[in-house]
Amino acid sequence: MTSAASPRRPYRVILATIALEPNRWTGRRNPRYTLQELMPLARQTGFDKLEVWQWHISHPYLEEAREIRQQADRLGLSFPYIGVYPRFHLHGPEAREEARLQDDILDKAEILGTPTLKVMLAAGLKGSNATAEQLSLVAERFGAWYQNARSRGIGMVAELHAGTLFDPPDVGIAFLNRFPDFDVGICFQPFDFTDLDGALALAERFKGQIRHIHLQAPQKESKGYVRLAESPLDYRRLLSPILRDNPGATMTLEFVKGCVQEDGPFTLAHVLTNAQRDAEFVESLLASSSS
Repeated sequence: MTSAASPRRPYRVILATIALEPNRWTGRRNPRYTLQELMPLARQTGFDKLEVWQWHISHPYLEEAREIRQQADRLGLSFPYIGVYPRFHLHGPEAREEARLQDDILDKAEILGTPTLKVMLAAGLKGSNATAEQLSLVAERFGAWYQNARSRGIGMVAELHAGTLFDPPDVGIAFLNRFPDFDVGICFQPFDFTDLDGALALAERFKGQIRHIHLQAPQKESKGYVRLAESPLDYRRLLSPILRDNPGATMTLEFVKGCVQEDGPFTLAHVLTNAQRDAEFVESLLASSSS
């Protein structure tokens, strides 16, 4: 891909680096590709904003993170979000390791100039299964981490996702209500990507709180993805009311067609081409909604 194929101006939608990483769901999550490799390819494809997968920035040392920021500045790239998976319910050495990891993420966010963390709140702890003791522990640790982030000028949005305190949403809502002084927005995505009415009802429930939106079109019968224009969830009907009720909400292409190896070997060129098509589809929706 060359810069000549880029649009006249960058896409407004953000590209998630997790979509460009075939090792995203492996045990150790050691990335196959570095940010240094991915940034120029994303920029050439028309993206000037990246949502960074936690493990793309956790592995580099601080000095390397500074080099990544310098390279991004030269390319005209920014990092509006880092997607993180803090586990606040662990004990012993695992809990201490997790605390070090999340503090390191704050250091990296400062270096990258990232204003917001996209948080899977208490990853690995399903809200409906959480005990009162676990919720108290999560509250203690999350509260301290949030305050640390805010002292650095870093905000947070909590993702609506299975396997977190927002599974179901009632538990996540009740948890955040324990922190009325905390400014935590919502990263919206449906729990069922085939249920438009359910997605609209979920968005209505968080009206005015949605600051970020994750876009993807998973196939229910497989682990693959299709392009947004072909999604069983009609984004033409879903995005307009969400953006109307939550002006200023940003959007990320989290996963795209070809990002899992179901129709041949994983190739960045294939994934980026599909990301480009999805970005153009979103641009057309934004143009329609503003006309």
